[in-house]
Parts: sequence; C-alpha cells; structure tokens
Amino acid sequence: MSPPTGKPVFLVVAGPNGSGKTTFAGKNSVGTRIDPDAIAKQIRLKAPESTGMTVGRAARQMIKEHIEQGKSFTVETTFSGQQAMRDMEAARAAGFIVKMEFIGIGSAALSAARVADRVLEGGHSIPAEDIARRFDKVMDNLARVSPLVDELIIRDNGSRNFRLIARVKNGQIIHRANRIPGYLEKAIFEIDGHASSQGG
Repeated sequence: MSPPTGKPVFLVVAGPNGSGKTTFAGKNSVGTRIDPDAIAKQIRLKAPESTGMTVGRAARQMIKEHIEQGKSFTVETTFSGQQAMRDMEAARAAGFIVKMEFIGIGSAALSAARVADRVLEGGHSIPAEDIARRFDKVMDNLARVSPLVDELIIRDNGSRNFRLIARVKNGQIIHRANRIPGYLEKAIFEIDGHASSQGG
C-alpha cells in the first residue's frame, strides 16, 4: 500500500545471508514482493536446468517493469553488490518513495550457521566463502546507502526479534538505540558523519 502522498513505494529488505529477510518481508512487504528465491523455485519447477543468471534476469525484469509502471514493490537482497543502489536511484528518479529495512546479524560465522540451519530445513545452501565475502560488502554498503533512500531502518536480528537500532530519515538519524551492537557501530557512525557534513 502506498502512503497518503499517493507516491509508489520501493521497499528494500536488505541484510546478510540468513539474517531473516524473508521472514521480515513476509510480514512487512509493500505492494508486489519480488523474492529471488521464490522466483528461482518457480523457474526450476518448469526448467530444472535453469541457472542463477536466468533467475537474476527474471527478477531484474520485474523490478524494471514496476519502476516503469509506478507500482509499489518490495525486494529482498543481500545488498552485497551495486545493483540495488542503482535500482534505488532509478526508483527515486521515477518519483518513488524509497525505504530500506536493514536486517543485521553480528558476524559472517552467525550468517553461515543460520544458512546451515536453513539447509537442514530444506532450504538452499550457500558456499561459506560467498557468505564471508558478502558480509563485509553488505556492511560497507549500509554505511553508504542513506543518501539514496528517504528512510532507512536498521534492525539487529541476532536474537531473532528484529530489534530496532536506528531510524534515519532524509539522511538524519532520528532514533538511535541506547545499546548499539558492535558490528553496527561503524556504519551508524559513518551515516551520522555523512549527515553532519551535509548539514554543515
């Protein structure tokens, strides 16, 4: 659902592998939910030989169509690359309200353990080296994303309760938890620094 302004919304649910993005998005999506994992399952039912590239193209096409048509949508992403940032820039240029819910967990080791638990429950596996590589990139991107979004909400899901850590609106931190997990301190410090430099 779009806010009272009538503008469409692009909600990005971001975070490391195993952080709980799918659980969170399942309860908090806006408009169409574009979930690459769900797309992969649908495609592989029809074409078992399909690759990750095929899935990626399908998700990209859906995102492109929603931006062009001005329809609200939600995307889940590990946020370890640059494509999500390009999508956010395109959506804002097209008149969308862009929001990010960042779901964090404390380490690449915890990320790998969560993925291993998911595999035992029938979910898909991810190589440990990919998990570790993505984790650092995710945190770097979190520190840089605030200028690209209208609102950024940062949560810690180490205890699986999606604890609110910070809320950033139009580049300014408007809420900060009393206790900030160590792994989020650097990103929040950099977001705060960027806001100060913009203001001064």
